[in-house]
Amino acid sequence: FDFLLASVNEGAVDGLLYSGRGGDLFWFPVEKVVRSHPEWICELIAAYLGRLLFVASQSGDTKEFPLKLKWDRTKEEVIAGAANAAPAKFVELFLSLITTILETYADRSQGPPWRDRVWGHGAIAIKDGLDNRLLAGLESSLCWLAVNEPDRFREYETALRESEFATLQNLLLRSYAAVPQVFADEAIEYLLEDAEMRFSIGYVSTSSVDAVEQLVGVVTPVCSSTNFVSLEQAILDYYPEWERRTDSRRWWGVSQLRLLRNLEPSRLTEKGARRIQELRRKFEDAGPLERRGVEGGLVDSPIPESSARKMNDDEWLGAIQRYFSDSPSYEPKNFQIGGAHQLSQLLKAQTHEDPLRFANLIHRIPDDSNSSYFVAILRGLVGADIEMETVVQACLRCHRIPGHPLGLWVTTPLIHFAGSQLPDDALEMVGWYATKHPDPDPVTVSSDVTYYQGGQENLSYDPIMVGRSSVRGSAAGSIARLLIPDDRYLSFFEPHLKLMVKDPSDATRACVAEALLGVLCHNRDLAVELFLELCDADERLLATRLFEDFLKYAVPTHFTQLEPTLARMLKSEDEAVATAGALRVCYASLTVEEALPLATLCPSGSKPQRLGAAEVYAANLKLSAHRSVSEEMLGKLFSDSDGEVRREATRCFYGLEGQELREYVDLIEKYIQSPAFEPEHNPLFDALEKTTANMPYLVLLACERVFELAADKTGDISTAVAGTSNAIATLIVRIYSRTTDPSLRSRCLDIIDKMSVFRAYGLEAITEEFDR
Repeated sequence: FDFLLASVNEGAVDGLLYSGRGGDLFWFPVEKVVRSHPEWICELIAAYLGRLLFVASQSGDTKEFPLKLKWDRTKEEVIAGAANAAPAKFVELFLSLITTILETYADRSQGPPWRDRVWGHGAIAIKDGLDNRLLAGLESSLCWLAVNEPDRFREYETALRESEFATLQNLLLRSYAAVPQVFADEAIEYLLEDAEMRFSIGYVSTSSVDAVEQLVGVVTPVCSSTNFVSLEQAILDYYPEWERRTDSRRWWGVSQLRLLRNLEPSRLTEKGARRIQELRRKFEDAGPLERRGVEGGLVDSPIPESSARKMNDDEWLGAIQRYFSDSPSYEPKNFQIGGAHQLSQLLKAQTHEDPLRFANLIHRIPDDSNSSYFVAILRGLVGADIEMETVVQACLRCHRIPGHPLGLWVTTPLIHFAGSQLPDDALEMVGWYATKHPDPDPVTVSSDVTYYQGGQENLSYDPIMVGRSSVRGSAAGSIARLLIPDDRYLSFFEPHLKLMVKDPSDATRACVAEALLGVLCHNRDLAVELFLELCDADERLLATRLFEDFLKYAVPTHFTQLEPTLARMLKSEDEAVATAGALRVCYASLTVEEALPLATLCPSGSKPQRLGAAEVYAANLKLSAHRSVSEEMLGKLFSDSDGEVRREATRCFYGLEGQELREYVDLIEKYIQSPAFEPEHNPLFDALEKTTANMPYLVLLACERVFELAADKTGDISTAVAGTSNAIATLIVRIYSRTTDPSLRSRCLDIIDKMSVFRAYGLEAITEEFDR
């Protein structure tokens, strides 16, 4: 590989990267390198691309991007494979390279944001060609970082935010859209910095979806109310330049409508909702609002929303009969027209608006109709403000369909009436789905789910996710929500629960634990008795969240009964189970004396046990009732033989504010002198920077210890110690400026001397401060 990479950099591009085979071209490292060393293939692509750019610049040809001419399908697959297998490396190598390309091929005739002659031309739909596959790979890699490594994503976020290239801004918006729960408010604030410019970012050649519309659609359900209102107002004020031209007055407001219709409907102000209706009426017959390209994108309902709103019950029944299939149908005038699923979304929306009407209509829909229509009405009835009996009868009607195909949805509308007394036939229906429905089949339905990390496919044991997607698991969740607020249902469901705890599927049992939390609210003895039966299964269940929640709340009153289960967890060979057991035992020992014998074993037990103990004692340090035992145990765990355990213990310093740090001087001194301090300086130095307590001796002790352990690394920006060195600079300046004690000042100067010798990061700040 080194020979290949060097040869490419020296210009032997075609001779090494291609080999003739039947007249076709192949990139020979594909099969082996992508599978075994995806980061190598990223380097090879970067070298190849860099060489092409160099050759183009030497020839003075900057009119056409070289990769538009160097096209073949095999290399496209290599780029996609490298992006999927090594997304972090892909971003590291190609973000700066693509920025260079944009600067070379920028079109500054209009803007900012600047368009470019490679990607920023606004064509839609994914295109063939190495240029478009390269950008698509960068987009998918950035989105992967945003989802899986947000801290690392933020290393690139600043460059994307500050860029004036539309293509990079587009990548930022799509990355934000990948994790709306994290970036919602940040994304909206970015749009509002220059709304007219940012709203125009739109499309690039790798996507058929407008980036701003996509972002607005996913962030507005979860953003703050203030940002939602500000964004809505910015859209209402938005009239791009092309709409303001005399010959475009017919389209005045179309850009507003494209954005407004993606806002979360339930949060619209009266002004926003009224404006949407005005614009929809205006453009109803004006032709499609979307840009046209290749056939792709969202599939529309076969009946427009405006027409569906005018349909009476008989017309709805006719439409349900006509549009039976989920398969879309294509019509030349309508981009792409869907089937039953798309029409059912309109039915669901109308059920929300008029639940009584459609709760009655559901009795007239034939049994053999597409199930999407029944599901739409059931979902629309959830939380509906109508009589309980009406909802119950709608659910029972769905229950009577042969084969019981609606089990996932049919019990959910009843949860809204948890505080009322549901009739026995409704409760029997819920119990039937929780105990007798064949889904999930323990033989064919696995509790392992697929996830992707670093582009690799992996399996993870997640019975809760699988269970909640199954019928019996979903019904168990419904029983939980009925039981928790109302003990009247307990006697009815008790016989069902005794069957549910013996369910043959791990996925169902994981959800039954939630129902037992409801039992625990009203009859703790019965709940624990049922839980012990539930535990007679794959012990990995004991580490799932709902099992842990049950143990958390049940152990304080029933430790003796649960002790064998906790002991079983501690002895488990599954690390997650052993850690969960240690968590529960150590947490219980803070208030339950009987738990102490088991808890005292954890700080010196197996690594999973020590990890659980470290997490508990670090989290409870600030609670005065548990402080002494937490300090004692953390002092031991700071010297643990395993680095991961030591790191978990050092988390005790996170969140200490104000004068709180002064209360833990002895513990901090133990930490500074312990093995835990060497690799993990940040938690303490973060607390030292934030504290208002005056503790110069402790600060100097920590700073001196850093230079004792890792002085030569303080000037290497690639190390974590360099970050600590910057904090040291801040702290030393603070101490030196506040004290008149000669001994303290002398120690400060000694540390500054060491920083100077090793050219430590942050030294400039000290020099500037003293010069000033």
